[in-house]
Order: sequence, then C-alpha cells, then structure tokens
Amino acid sequence: MAPLKLSNPFRSADAAPSLKRRAAALKSDLLNLTTRPATPNPLPARGSPEAIEAWRRACTEFDRLTALSDAEYAALRIGDSFTLWTTEGVKAAQRGDFTRFSPREMPTARAKTAAELADLLVIAARRDLQFAEARRQTGIRELFALAYPNGEDPAPEADPQGDYAHVIIAEHRAAYAAWKPLGHAWNTARGGTAEYEAAEKAEAEPYHIQAEAFGELIDTRATTVGGLVALAAYLPGAVFDANCVEVEEDARRALRSMCNGVLKLFGDEADAALIALEAEFLETDAAFRAAADALRVARDRYDKPPVPVGLKVWSHDWVYPSIPRPRTQPLAGGRELLLPYGAEEVEILRLQPCLGHFVGGAEGELQPDGVTRLRPDPRAQARADAIVAAWDQWQGQIGEVRAALNLDALEAAYDATKATRDAVLQRVREATARGLAGLAIKARIAANMACETDPKGSGKDYDPDDSDGLLMDLAGDVLAVTGGLPEAHRPKD
Repeated sequence: MAPLKLSNPFRSADAAPSLKRRAAALKSDLLNLTTRPATPNPLPARGSPEAIEAWRRACTEFDRLTALSDAEYAALRIGDSFTLWTTEGVKAAQRGDFTRFSPREMPTARAKTAAELADLLVIAARRDLQFAEARRQTGIRELFALAYPNGEDPAPEADPQGDYAHVIIAEHRAAYAAWKPLGHAWNTARGGTAEYEAAEKAEAEPYHIQAEAFGELIDTRATTVGGLVALAAYLPGAVFDANCVEVEEDARRALRSMCNGVLKLFGDEADAALIALEAEFLETDAAFRAAADALRVARDRYDKPPVPVGLKVWSHDWVYPSIPRPRTQPLAGGRELLLPYGAEEVEILRLQPCLGHFVGGAEGELQPDGVTRLRPDPRAQARADAIVAAWDQWQGQIGEVRAALNLDALEAAYDATKATRDAVLQRVREATARGLAGLAIKARIAANMACETDPKGSGKDYDPDDSDGLLMDLAGDVLAVTGGLPEAHRPKD
C-alpha cells in the first residue's frame, strides 16, 4: 500500500505543484514502494541473525518514511533546543502545565499563544499519523519482538556495592586500555608480514574482551544520579573512540539506555504515587476552598444579635455567692474587662440551685459556726433564672439568624472538606519523592498551601536562621527548575 500522503501545512495555496511535478512525485512514490523492504516471508527464527537484520532494514525504512522536512523541523523545534514539540507537549502547554520542559525550553514554550499552540497541535497530530503509518508499513514493532524476544535493553541487576554503571565503566576502561596499544600495533603493521599476523593474533582476544565490555556498557542503565552522571561523562568518548560495530547504531543504543535511566530516576514511573496524590489533592483542595469561600461569604453577612442586658453583670450580682463570676478579658494598663455570663456559667445556673447563708430559723442545714443555716436563696434564684432565660432567648435569636444564612450546613461542609483534604496531605507527606517529578509535586503543593506563586521570593521576610525560610527557598528552587507553578496550583484572587 502506498504511504500515507500528508499535506504540507507550510505551503501556500497559490504554490500548488504543477501536474508535471505531481506526476513525477507519484512515480517516485511508486518506485519507493516497489523497493521498500517487506516483512520477510517466511519469517526468520526468533532471535536469529536474519531476524536482527530484518529489523535493522525496517529501522532504516522507518527513518526514511518519518524524515522531517526543513519547514516541519523549524516549526516543531522548541526554541534553540534540539527538542521537538509533541502532541502531549502541546496539550500540556494548552493546560498551562510546563513541567515537562527544560529551563532552556521554558521561555519559548510559555511564549506560545493559544493560536500558535493550536497550529502546533495540528502539525504534531499529523506527525503522529505519519509515525503510525510508518509503523504499520514496516512492521517495525513485530520485527523487533522477533529479533529480540527477550528484549534488547534489559535492566542490569543491581550491584550490592552501588550503581552497576560504575562497575561496567571501570571494566570497559581497563579492557580498552589493555587492547588499544595492541590494536594500534596491528593497524600499523604491514599486511602479509609475520609482524602483521603476530599483531593480529595478539590483539584478537583483548579486542573480544573489550568488545563485550563495550556492548554491555552501551546497554547499561544507571540506577543512581551518580551513575547517570558517570555514564554521561564516559559514554560519548567511548562510543566514538572504542565502538565495535557502527557508531550510529552504538550511539542509538547508548542514548536509549541513558534516556531509560533518566526516566527511571526522574520520570513519572518513580513518582507515580505522588502524581496520583497531586491529582487527588487538587480535587479535594478545590472542594475545600469552595466550601471556605461559601462560609466566608455567609459569615460576612452574619450580623450576630447583641448581648441582652440580662446577661451582663449587674452591680449587685456580687452579693450572691451562688452565682458564678464570668471570665475577664485583659486590657491595656493592667485592667480587666468583665465579660457577660456565658455558656459555662449558664450551665451551672441551670443545674445547681442557688443557696445562701442565713442567720437563725430552723429551716435549712446548720453550718459549723452554729449560727448560720444554708437554705435556698429566692433573690439569687430569681437572678439566676433571669440569666438563664436571657441566654435561651439570645441563643434562639442567634439560631434564627444562622438558619437564615444556612451557617450550620456551611460549617459542616467546611469541616468535612478540610478533613478530606488533610487526609490527602498526610499521605503526600508520607510518600517519599524519588525523582525530580516527585520533588516538583511537593514544591507545588507547598506553594499552594502557602498561597505563594514564588516561595523563594517570600523567603526574604524570614530571618537568616529561620528554618521555615530555608524550606520555602528550597521549594522555590525546585519550582524554578521544573517550570514554576501551574495554573491549577496558583492562588485564586
């Protein structure tokens, strides 16, 4: 079947090719179709050299089918970096999520307008279709599974002493150092001489050892940041100076291993739990903030009924010891403000009868002084009953006003949504960030909780020895590295 024809989004309508040019292009496409390598029939044995060769031919054809034109490359390139826009990247930028972009790419990505992003999405989607058609035509995935039934790039077993990358780097460095002078002697010897044959024989086994170490080196996936840095420093020179097959193929395998290592250390897989928790936090935080805003509006409208005169302390109340004294509020100059009777005092007056000490008479309980008797105090009880009645009337008035504003339900919703969000926050704190993605999530949530778009900037308000200031500074650094605070986390006005 002929390859999928994609219209050129960069060609103006008045620059349509002539009939002659279109005929020539069609002829070229038909020629390419007849020369394109097809899936072998019958299929070669799994893992055989023939299967590997068929997969390599499919890779070459896949590269040809998916090659970018200069105009497409210019449109998809992100600034002066070598990274290209993808469908996922464009959609993330449209959502205001720039966490996937590097600091070098960030200014260009953020500068794109909504219209430019829409155009980029069309181009990227067309490219996705081009890749899908190329995969279908070449059968590259099926041929890869046939060529490498156990996987071409298995993850190395963890080394008990540390990152395995350090071990294989040391092994290859030693093997290469042992082989290099022998290989140089063989290359400089004159062919057909005894010296040439001796040099060839001498370097054969060391070369084989070095080649095996090199093959393992370019398939090594770092498991620590230190191992990743060591590989990044060692691999470029090793690929171009000590490659044993083809530089392009070796570089491709090394790049894949490095990318897999980066994704393992810093990608979504390492922090999948935190990524899920961030989504849950945003959902519960939105519900909590909505409940808080509704409660705030109702409380702004709430006009509490004034305290009745009957609940204020009267001048003669001190005469009745059975009536408890209300609390006081400190004032400037060492003075104190006597507060009205509250719930605690009213509860005492509601449950306990008012008694007083009276002289003489046979009624009541005789006290140890032999003179006074403890018996009900009618005047104190009347004052106590008036205080309780005033309290009940006031609470009724408060209840009516609160019911009109639905305050009870709003406060219950606030408490419930806060408890739900706090449970998610507790799980966020208990989850350990294992890579840059997880650190970014925790920094974004910290900024969200502090209602700060720039936590690092807020650190200026802290004393130098204040640990909170340093923590906010660290959160700001992480946000700066990972693209700042997305719209979903920004404080709402």
